[in-house]
Amino acid sequence: MWGEAGKSLKRNLSNGVVNWGPGGTPTLVDIQRIGILRQLRLLTKATATFTAGASLALDTIGPFNLYRSLVLTPNQTAPIIRLTGLGAYLAMIMKMSETKAYAPDITGGANVHADPLTNVYSASRTTTNGDWRLYHDLYVSQFIQSLGVELGLWPLENPAVQLQLEYTPSSITQASPFSIDNKAAAGAAGTQPYFGDVTSDVTLTSPTIDVRRFLWEVPADANDDPPYTYINQWLEETPQGGNVNGANFIEWKCIPLSGVIQRVGIFVYDGGASLPVGDGVAETSLTAGNALTILYGADTQKTAETGQAAHARMQWELGITPPKGFFFWNLLGDQLTLSDVIDTYTTPEVRVDVNLNVALGAANSFAKVVRQMLVPIEIRGR
Repeated sequence: MWGEAGKSLKRNLSNGVVNWGPGGTPTLVDIQRIGILRQLRLLTKATATFTAGASLALDTIGPFNLYRSLVLTPNQTAPIIRLTGLGAYLAMIMKMSETKAYAPDITGGANVHADPLTNVYSASRTTTNGDWRLYHDLYVSQFIQSLGVELGLWPLENPAVQLQLEYTPSSITQASPFSIDNKAAAGAAGTQPYFGDVTSDVTLTSPTIDVRRFLWEVPADANDDPPYTYINQWLEETPQGGNVNGANFIEWKCIPLSGVIQRVGIFVYDGGASLPVGDGVAETSLTAGNALTILYGADTQKTAETGQAAHARMQWELGITPPKGFFFWNLLGDQLTLSDVIDTYTTPEVRVDVNLNVALGAANSFAKVVRQMLVPIEIRGR
């Protein structure tokens, strides 16, 4: 049976290195029909050229917002993954306690003879011409310790299904050199990695994306296949109402009967913060005891925290404090069990509420929710 020694082996293979498609336009990449897919890693590489005018800096949520969207779908139907580049980065933060590894822009302890971090990640807060690299992870499966199995694995060799990655670069130019500078700070928060005055520019020459596949080999005996009864889905959404400019209350409602919530996080961006194009909302704007809450049914609180309490919990879980303005709940816990997940088939009206004691800026503010769900795709009768 699946999971026994010798039944299957892991493989780590490139799907092929390809040049970027047109800026601002979705480009499709067919995932090769080999093995059982666990995860994708998107390695981005380019040559950066900076032309600085009076003002040029990296956005406070850059550089992962280099991609406007990253979507993984079977046969262009309901997506397994639908995230922005920033949303994919936030998912990587949420998975840190499980992977036991830092997100790529976080420096931890290092061997004194190790290659420098820039060999893996060089798209930092730099304005120096040269090599520019970063990566995004997309998680297709989820291991559940209490079940002893990985759920969401995708059989790529199924002849009836073609899995496709769709990526959209956040460039205002269609071809190389791709411009990733929004030219002016006002109204452009979150749209591209760099911002500056109209005389500044940041371009990427000949950017490429290497889509790497983390796989299991297909067992020789079909009876040893893993269970294909669930999809592990990562989705990014905006709270109901969308526009949060000037808001002091934000609410997101999970779609009923949409699956089992494993992790959920909310990123709140304050367009009125002091930095040129705003910043993640500050802890000092979240002082009420119910500043960050998960509720269900008739306002039953599952968890209620101040910003300080949430930061203390997340730092204890991860070993680091997440990016400013991002708050999440790992319902799988450090043991990766289903004991505390939220089943939207049996739990009514699941919500995440943010109560701010200081209203967000009247322009350029936004919020986004990233949720990880288990969705059944096969229902067995009794």
